[in-house]
This record gives sequence, structure tokens and C-alpha cells, in this order.
Amino acid sequence: MRIALAVGRFEPIGGSERYALDLAEQLCLAGDELVILSAGGHAPLPPGAERIEFAPLGNFFAASKDYPDGAAALADLSVDVILLVSGVAPWVARLLAQRAPLVRFVQDHTFFCPGLNKRRKDGSICNSPAPMACVPRALDGGCLDLPRGWAGARRILGRVRELGQMGSARHILVASEYMREELEAAGARPREITVCPYFTQEQPDPNASLPPDLAEFFEAQAPRPVFLCAARLVPEKGVEFLLEAMARVPDCALILAGEGPLLDSLKADAQGHGISDRILFTGWIAPPAMRAILTHVRASIMPSLWAEPFGIVGIEAMAHARAMIACDVGGVRQWLEDEITGLLVPPHDIPALVQAIGRLTEDPALAAQLGQAGQAKVAAEFRAQRHVKVLRRVLQEALG
Repeated sequence: MRIALAVGRFEPIGGSERYALDLAEQLCLAGDELVILSAGGHAPLPPGAERIEFAPLGNFFAASKDYPDGAAALADLSVDVILLVSGVAPWVARLLAQRAPLVRFVQDHTFFCPGLNKRRKDGSICNSPAPMACVPRALDGGCLDLPRGWAGARRILGRVRELGQMGSARHILVASEYMREELEAAGARPREITVCPYFTQEQPDPNASLPPDLAEFFEAQAPRPVFLCAARLVPEKGVEFLLEAMARVPDCALILAGEGPLLDSLKADAQGHGISDRILFTGWIAPPAMRAILTHVRASIMPSLWAEPFGIVGIEAMAHARAMIACDVGGVRQWLEDEITGLLVPPHDIPALVQAIGRLTEDPALAAQLGQAGQAKVAAEFRAQRHVKVLRRVLQEALG
């Protein structure tokens, strides 16, 4: 097949973009011809792949009047099928569908949630079926991200229309049963949705060496076990919640790998809790250094407070035989089996998180047992060969 992979940015910004980079490589290895359709990005192309720049892909709220040359940018696009892996404005999806059969990988809630992230104003997860159930929130302001009044009503109606048209796609892919259920509840047609869980190419690397600052941290913390949290430093990732829990478990340390607007306030929180000496803020970590970290930590923690559609950092840690502690939100249960591959805790439940961290701090054998079970699960369910087989079947059916 000749496939166009459409993504906002072809570079490793976040989980969605990293998935696109890995998938591009795997499709080329499977023998497909690949065209990368993106608004930009500096990542190198897989051997044999082509690139076409399409600026509207990088803007979820793009207005067609601001891109008068949008259709012209696709004039040279000649493919059998288009796989769209980013959220886009509806007119962009329609434009793509005019060029070739369109399949969409819905990676987050923006396709069907008028508030974009399924979050109420008080920070809790919204469990209402979207989008018509959101009408009261456009009046009372109860949704964190939905505009009030007519602007919110327009967005709700837009989501209803897009769901009715399946976003101009012949088929929709999602990474978890949770996302499939959300789409069905929102009004998408069940027969046109396929669950295709993410994959990871991560493998343990016993020869990976720690950068000097990380090596010094591990040495300074010994014999305390060190935990890892790799996340964007934003409210919905629950890092403030995690720091409060760490303050109550004195015999362990934490590496916080990530960047974001909360960095300064989180450092102040760590100081306020009196735990600055056992918390290391590293910023963004390159893959080789992350592999070294995962070789040395006791477990990885994902304290998300929003409805994670999947949580790819979980299977990445499990691939290294690391136990996972995660909040029981969204699609996390697609890969984390409580007490088998890791420990689940309710979101916002600090005592439960304290207990989970404490258990793995005091019981390295349990951490090792959970990590080995997680590694086996990744090998069986979350490797590229299985993912690409399901994906290519859907693409071929869309051609038919």
C-alpha cells in the first residue's frame, strides 16, 4: 500500500508524535510506501519515505479562511489511503478524505469531547457521555475547557455533527477499550471502531550508562530505592499529588523526568514538603538516558488525574521489567492488571498512593515480580508486529 501518515508535527513532542515516528518506521519495514504529511518537524524520515508539508495539520482550531492554499498543498498527494493520527479541524479531515480513503486513529478526547479533555472545573474526571450531555456545562461553566454560552454550544453541535459523519473517516482506530466505549457512548458507530493498542520498541539495555548527575543522585540516595515519574509537568498529570504522597514515605526517592509550566511551583512544593534532597527534577530525558534510569529504578509511577486514553509510559516501563503504580483512570486498565503487572490507586487518593509506594519500597521482591509479569504482558500484547497487523488490516478494508 501507499499510505499517507498525517500528523501535526513529525518530531518527538509527546506520546502521539512519538507513536507516529515509531509507526512510520514499522510501516516502511512492512514494505509499504509512506508519505509523511505534517505541518513540520525535524525528525529524520524512515528510508524510502517522502514528506509533504500541510500546515493546517498543526492547528486543531484551524479556520479554512486562514489557509487559502490548503487544497493546493495536497495537489501532489497520490496515495491509496490516509491514516490520520492527530486531532484536526473538521474541514481539514474532509479535505483529506477527498484525496483518498481516510482512517483516523483517535488518540485523545478532542474528537468527541466539546471540553477537549473530559475534565470538570473542579479537576475531576467527567463521566458524562459527550457531547449532548455537555449542554448544561455550556450554561453553568462546570467544564474546565468548554467556553460558556453560544461559543460552547457551537462546539457541542460541531462534535455532534462530526460524530454523525465519523469525522469523514471510513474507520476509526483507538488504543483502548475505554476509548472505544467513550466513542460509542458519544454516538459513533460501533462496527466502524477497532481497538488497536499501542506498541513499544523499548528493550532492556544492561549496558546503558547513567549521565553523571543521575549517577550521583542514585549514589546519594542509596540504600533508598528510587522511583520514576515521566510526565509533562501540568496539573492533569497529578505530580503535585505525587509529591504530597512522597513526603509521607520517607525511605524512598523520586526522579521527575519532564518539562512544563508547573516546574517552579513543583520545586517549591518539594521544598515545602521537606523532600528536596530526595527529588531530582531532570527536565526532558533523551531515550538512552531513560533506558539507563529504567534499569536502576524500583518502579515507575503514573499519577494522572485525567482520563488517560492509554498511558504509553506504562508499557515502556513494563518493557524494562519495572513495576507500575498508576491511577485507575481512562484506558490504564488496558495494560495494568492490579496486583499482577502493577498497583492501581484511585485518583486523588493520597493514602492509597502512599500505601502503594510504601509496599514497593519495603518489598523489592514484589516489585520484581510485578515487573516481570509486566514485561511478559508487553511481549505478548504490545509489540509492533501485532499492532501493525491489525492496523494494516483496517487500512486494507478501508480501501475495499
